[in-house]
Amino acid sequence: MRAATARGRLLVDVFEGWLGILVLAVLASGTVLRARWLPRFAPLSGAVALLALAALNPDAWIAEHNLDRYAETGRVDWTYLRGLSDDAVPALARVDPADRVCALAGREPADDDWLEWNLGRSRATGLLDPAAGSADPAGQCRDD
Repeated sequence: MRAATARGRLLVDVFEGWLGILVLAVLASGTVLRARWLPRFAPLSGAVALLALAALNPDAWIAEHNLDRYAETGRVDWTYLRGLSDDAVPALARVDPADRVCALAGREPADDDWLEWNLGRSRATGLLDPAAGSADPAGQCRDD
């Protein structure tokens, strides 16, 4: 599974959950025969779902779940994990030092000015080793 697929599946799950809430709201408004609140509820609940998704931090969530599975099975797709955004770096940095090379290979600390600042990159920069970012893990990291 590729990062775009996992992100897409997560977005679809959140969207389906929001639609389910809307269906329940329509059913509730139908039972009381009053729906004056429904037009305000729909966009408000959508905004709450979107904020909850942003707070969830999808790439970090995906990385943590893949690393949990790695701890259980010993199998992981390092190429897939390296394809996640800098938001996943804090989760990837918590692996064993031997696996850290595989998880963070190809990542370098960002050298952004204040106009390019990003919270995910800022968090990642504090965890990345500038010398290790260019290391080539070819042959060292197996994708299982």
